[in-house]
Amino acid sequence: MKQILSVFLLLASIFVLGQNGYSQNPDDVVRLVTVEFAPYEFEEQENGVKIIKGIQVDMVKRMCELAGLQYSLKLLPFKRAYEEALSLKQDCIFNFYKNPERLSLFDYTDPLLNNPLVIFVKKGEETKIRFTGKVEELKGFQIGVMLGYTYSPDFDEAIKNNVITVDPVSSHVINFQKLSHKRIDMYICEQNVGLYTAKKIGVAEQIAFLETPFKIQQGYLGIAKNNPKKAIIGKLNAALKQIKDSGEYSSFFDKYLK
Repeated sequence: MKQILSVFLLLASIFVLGQNGYSQNPDDVVRLVTVEFAPYEFEEQENGVKIIKGIQVDMVKRMCELAGLQYSLKLLPFKRAYEEALSLKQDCIFNFYKNPERLSLFDYTDPLLNNPLVIFVKKGEETKIRFTGKVEELKGFQIGVMLGYTYSPDFDEAIKNNVITVDPVSSHVINFQKLSHKRIDMYICEQNVGLYTAKKIGVAEQIAFLETPFKIQQGYLGIAKNNPKKAIIGKLNAALKQIKDSGEYSSFFDKYLK
């Protein structure tokens, strides 16, 4: 009986992480949260098990490995992921952009990605719409956006002042379906994410994007300023530098885009 009890206590002491190793103390675990942003972050079934994978997922896992950090990983809708990172239910959120409000609330790693945000339109419209980079040029169009996302201070101000009209939804798939059915006029999305999503749902031949990008945006990993684990930023930055210096960085992209 004592042997059975000992085995039970040993098993009970193991804290199983979301998609990585083990730890006896949950406080030692860096709780990572990300959002659907294929091919950078997405969930897929493998042998009946849901696996979170993608370019940036693999990169962040490798950074944690090099930094000697144990981690758990969850995929949530952006708004909930943001709220949980802010309330310390999760520690680090990625892919995460900077804006003035967030800079007062979060610390950031060095940039993990350069994300070109482009304006997707129904094929044929790309030659008819003039866009030189000014938000006011989007007036009169029904613009699809992601719920909870921020695109630029000028864009946010234009929404607030009713200069432009936006239609927020919770997924890229929904936005591209709406665009293909002309329920919105355009959708602002990261270029690789948009092309990947459109191809996956079978509408790639129906969409195009404007030549001038909306903006080039850098993607980060963020951690709340009041999070007691925020010192890990230094370790993660050192790991990211090691990945870039070694040439390993490009392999994460090659795996999903080639």
